[in-house]
Amino acid sequence: MSFSIRRYVLAVGLFVAVVAFGFLSMFNLGIDLLPAINIPAVVIKTSYPGATPSVVDQQVTQIIENTVSTVAQITDINSNSSIGVSRVVVTFD
Repeated sequence: MSFSIRRYVLAVGLFVAVVAFGFLSMFNLGIDLLPAINIPAVVIKTSYPGATPSVVDQQVTQIIENTVSTVAQITDINSNSSIGVSRVVVTFD
């Protein structure tokens, strides 16, 4: 501790060198933190204000599911019907 107090210029110089080295290292990193991700999925969200979940399921969700199921290369179809809203998620190969 007394070394840093007596030779404070050296201590400040070392501190500045460490901070400068940190900044240089940070800007020269070759790591891609957010890689490009391609998820083959489509979300179909439909609004039917004031309709009950059973009405939304019968009049909207099932029709969308039947229509979309004719498309080729589908691996999964998930649906959710709630008050006034239908959501269908279609996942492809």
